[in-house]
Amino acid sequence: MGTDVNNGVKRVLFLGGESSGKTTLSRVCAGYFNTTWIPEYGRQYGEQHDQEYTKESLHHTASTQRKMEDAYASLLDIMFCDTNELVASFYAREWYNDPTIEIPDLRLYHRIYVLRNDFPFVQDGSRQGIEFSTKQYMYYVSYLDHEGIDYIELSGTIGQRLDTVVRTIQ
Repeated sequence: MGTDVNNGVKRVLFLGGESSGKTTLSRVCAGYFNTTWIPEYGRQYGEQHDQEYTKESLHHTASTQRKMEDAYASLLDIMFCDTNELVASFYAREWYNDPTIEIPDLRLYHRIYVLRNDFPFVQDGSRQGIEFSTKQYMYYVSYLDHEGIDYIELSGTIGQRLDTVVRTIQ
């Protein structure tokens, strides 16, 4: 994988189940590399709408996530993405049997990391549980494998995960 077509920015994507450390790692990596991170819009949407999602709102969160990412692509050398449309696609399939959320060509990412569920699960009031988180993880790995997309699995502490990102980002 390499830089994408948006002025050479290195997009780095974190995928994983709920409470796998994506947001924390996105923030830590952005700090380490002195850049920004793109938060998960679906979480913001849920907080603003009492965790009520419809099929239409999942399509909205997917397209807004892409717009947020694209807005920064021309401004940065590297950016860390705390999720992408694949996550909204999982929820739409799981909750509404809706396979219609468009997933971009994931080859546009410089690196994709899939975070293992080896953190203690933290319930923040919006999460489904460890079984659901494991189902998400398996969906992402299965999708990436099926599409022939390279990814690196991350496990361990945030420090260990950061070390792996730093070693493999170039």
